[in-house]
Amino acid sequence: MKRHEAEAAIRAAVPPALVRTAVAYIGRDTVASGERLRIDRRDVVLGRAVFLGFIDLQAGANWGHASLYVFCNVVDRKIETWPGQFPPENRRLQPVAVGPDVPDWAVMRS
Repeated sequence: MKRHEAEAAIRAAVPPALVRTAVAYIGRDTVASGERLRIDRRDVVLGRAVFLGFIDLQAGANWGHASLYVFCNVVDRKIETWPGQFPPENRRLQPVAVGPDVPDWAVMRS
């Protein structure tokens, strides 16, 4: 999977009913197979290389709230989503889609 394909898959994972209030992000770097991730306040080790997506479904809401993690497998192009409440720790993210009702201050830029 190429980066632009992963970006499209992450955008497509935004639920249609929440597209106005969501921000979709992709990690600036791929996650290597076996690399430790800190997501939703727990350690996770994936057995595959992925592009990491994060979708804040209620951008601008305080503290923990509905979100999705999107794992785009680099090798076989499979997409997996996990529900979450918090953004990944120690990961640089860049927005790939910002809903029209999302205030500018609510968009993470790293």
